[in-house]
Amino acid sequence: MRFQALVPVICSLVAFILSFLCLFAGNKPGFMEDYSLITINTSTIGQGYVDELLTSDSDNPLADIWNQISEPIADALDDGLESVTEALGLQDWYSAHLMNYCDGTYTPTSQPNATISSSDIHQNISNCSSAAALFSFNPRVALEQNLNKTRLNITLDELHWPSAIDDAVSTLRGAYEAVFVLYCLAIGLIFFSLLGSLVGILALGRYTALGNVVLAGLAFLAVGLASAVVTAVIEIGGNAINKYGNDVSIEAKKGSKFLALTWVATALMFVSMGTWVVFWVLGRRHSKRVSEKGYSS
Repeated sequence: MRFQALVPVICSLVAFILSFLCLFAGNKPGFMEDYSLITINTSTIGQGYVDELLTSDSDNPLADIWNQISEPIADALDDGLESVTEALGLQDWYSAHLMNYCDGTYTPTSQPNATISSSDIHQNISNCSSAAALFSFNPRVALEQNLNKTRLNITLDELHWPSAIDDAVSTLRGAYEAVFVLYCLAIGLIFFSLLGSLVGILALGRYTALGNVVLAGLAFLAVGLASAVVTAVIEIGGNAINKYGNDVSIEAKKGSKFLALTWVATALMFVSMGTWVVFWVLGRRHSKRVSEKGYSS
């Protein structure tokens, strides 16, 4: 059965790599940016208030900025919005990762139109924050840092940023930070499970199988719990942003690629654990048959 013991080795190795990638995805510009937890599209933030500027006199704080834009108001509305967003110092998108966040712009435009489809629009990364343990993404902080750089004295509150989003972020903060700890624990346990599986190839026996059942089981529980918690963070956070951010024209895209990574890692550790359970059961039966034959003789 030593050849069959390669199955948990391969499963543990792939799960280890995938869990490692989950932890470090997006920790520097250009590294697995598509595997974010949530990406917030802010390219049309405050669209309703810009529309108001075009149709009536207003003391909206965007008015002075709008008047300084050189492009004619007769240009397409999306072009004007992009100019205002740029003048405010805001990026088109902000993406949350486990240890940091990144932001940037969309090219060739932020919104699809008659000539440009959604598949033609790509993300350009402008900046990534420094990676840190126990990081928790707060979109208000990220956007206000950009607003402050322009020194225009405009706050998110003046752009009618929904306080309900802040409440949701605050509620999820503990879970967000816990995910980092869970992935670190899972990576460590998967590594020990991998070592145990390698030992199992060289010395496959009933007790070796039992030890690997314990190691693989603990690793499965750790990565499974990490996957469950991060799924909840993505679902609850994404739903809150989409629900309450609609009034200011922001939306969140949930990290489906990240979820695929983490749940595949979980499934692989389940297979690894299950394989060692089979080896342990077969080993017990074999030992029992040997014992019975020895007794009968």
